[in-house]
Amino acid sequence: MIRRLLKILAIAVAAAAILAVAAVFAAQVFLNTDTAGNMIQKRINAAIPGRVDWESQKISLLTGSVRMQGILILDPDARPV
Repeated sequence: MIRRLLKILAIAVAAAAILAVAAVFAAQVFLNTDTAGNMIQKRINAAIPGRVDWESQKISLLTGSVRMQGILILDPDARPV
């Protein structure tokens, strides 16, 4: 009886770990899409005076790094900063 419960618990823990890894992988893939970049730009631009635009982004959850290419920062009067 105890062995069976331990086996079920081990399977549940393994399944949860696999789902967690899959979720991180899916988030990593999504964060590097144009859709995610547009969502991030909208949130940033709503929170600051002025505007920020970029051509592409590369976000790594593993290293915690963010790389943006073709970035343009504008003040509230639309002048480049």
